[in-house]
Amino acid sequence: MEPVVFGEITVDRCTGCQGIWFDAMECDQLMALPGGSTLDTDCIWDRNPEGESPLADTPGGYKGVNCPRCQTKMNPAWLRRKKNTHRGAIVFEKCGQCQGSYFDAGEFSDLAGA
Repeated sequence: MEPVVFGEITVDRCTGCQGIWFDAMECDQLMALPGGSTLDTDCIWDRNPEGESPLADTPGGYKGVNCPRCQTKMNPAWLRRKKNTHRGAIVFEKCGQCQGSYFDAGEFSDLAGA
């Protein structure tokens, strides 16, 4: 993970898959800022177009991973997309302990509608 700064908000982006980790409340704070979704620079859908190969064995790409902050098993959470709505809901990982969340590359900009 590498820190990425937008305004006064610092999030963490995976250097491998380009997914974004948000500590508690950072996702909402970033969505409230004009242009905040530009942090989502890569899109998983561009790298894995429809019909080529599955992104995961379960719908929405949910992989079931441990929280990078507190190592607690994260749970799936669902939100409606504002962009690419034909792909269904965004299924992202949410930590019940520290309230952080992890979005795969492209999902944050889909959520923000950018």
